[in-house]
This record gives sequence, structure tokens and C-alpha cells, in this order.
Amino acid sequence: MQKMEFKVNGITFENEDGKDIQKLIKKELKELFENGLIEEKWEGYTNSEIKEMDLEVWEYSDVDFFIKIKEDVFEGKKCVKVYIENNDGNYIHIGYIPKKCLKEYEEKSKNAIKISGVGELTGGKLKKCVWIEDDYEEKETVETVDFNYGMTVELSFSYATASENNFKLEKESEKNKETNLNEEIFNKKVEEILSKKDDREHHKEIEYVKRKIRTGLIICSTVFAISFFVMPLGIISLFISIIGFKKCFKALKKYN
Repeated sequence: MQKMEFKVNGITFENEDGKDIQKLIKKELKELFENGLIEEKWEGYTNSEIKEMDLEVWEYSDVDFFIKIKEDVFEGKKCVKVYIENNDGNYIHIGYIPKKCLKEYEEKSKNAIKISGVGELTGGKLKKCVWIEDDYEEKETVETVDFNYGMTVELSFSYATASENNFKLEKESEKNKETNLNEEIFNKKVEEILSKKDDREHHKEIEYVKRKIRTGLIICSTVFAISFFVMPLGIISLFISIIGFKKCFKALKKYN
């Protein structure tokens, strides 16, 4: 397993759906707090405790999101989108992997079988103790400063072990063998069908020729019989019928 870390780019703009990403994150944090998935704000400190201990605390801290990524193209150039899982189990587009990190991402994702990630929320509202001058007297108070939300993501790239690779190769080899066997069986079936078809066609052709030969024999027999009664053409008819008989018998013998 390998890891890479980056800060999400474009998180202060609109996402792929044309929605303000900062507002989407605020809405999601509010829902998580209302549903009890974020237990407390300001790390549980009151304003008095912040002044007393001179603290700086965020409204939401230690908030993590499951991350999903998606390779895409923007203005003809490759980009990688970053999504967070919301309270409903859906994913919201919140920005991109920085351009300077794309090469590292490509190298690590090339042979990865799984890519997972966790995003840590940064920014938001911050309370801190400050001193202000009031009627020529300095007083300690708590000031709230509003920053843009950000996200620091850690991606994990999982790779197959040598045994897993071997198992995968064996499965692919078995699948290829099965495919080749099925193709061989299919080709044999096709050859058998074509062979039977050719035999049927050849048989039909032979039967057709035999019928023609038999018809020729009948004609020759008729001419042979008539030749005895018609003279002197009878001799010529007899000679022609004898030649016809020879050719018909020779052809019939060939096809039997």
C-alpha cells in the first residue's frame, strides 16, 4: 500500500453541479451536528474558558469524510475530481487534486487495485481570545473569525500481492482456455452443419442428374423401337439411339 496527501483545489468555487462548495460544506456540517454525528462545537469550550485559558478553537474540529475520486477531462486536459460522502450516503463534488500532484497520482494509481481516501476538514469559524481597548481600558474578549473551509486528503493505493497476481493470472489463463475450447467446439459444429448441408446439396444434384439420365433412356428406347418401323430413317434413328444408350449408361454408372 502507498499513500499520498494533498490539499483540495477549487474548494472555494462552484462544483460540477454549479453549486457553491463552501455553502454545501456548511450545510453538511450543520446536518451532521443536528444528527449527533458531530458531538460538540468549539471543542466543548465556553467563551469564558476560551478567555481564561487564552485559547483558539474551531467551530468544528476533528471532522473527517470518506473520499471518492473520479478521473475526468476539463478544457481538454486531464483532471481528478474529489468527492466527499454526505450524511445521506451520496457523494458531493468539492474540488480537484492539485495539478502538481497529478504525476504522483498517475504513478501510484497505475497498478492499484483499490483507491480509498479520508479527508480532514480545515478552516471554518475560529474563536480566539483578543484584547481590545475600551474607554482607555484594555479588556479581554472572544473574537470570532470566519475562514474558508478546506480539505486535506490522504489517499491510499492498494496493490495485489505476488500470490494474488498469480491467482489472477491463473484465472485469466483458465478463462482463456475455456474460451478457446468453446470456440473450437463452435467451429466444429459449424463445420458439421456446413458438411451436412453440402452433402444434401450434392445428393440433390445427383438425383437430378439421374432423373435426366432415366428420361434420356426412355427417349432412346422409344427412338430405338420406332426405328424398326420407319425406313430408311430407321437405320439412322437406330444408330443415334445406340449412341444415346451408351452415354446414358455411362453417366448412370458414374453417379451410382
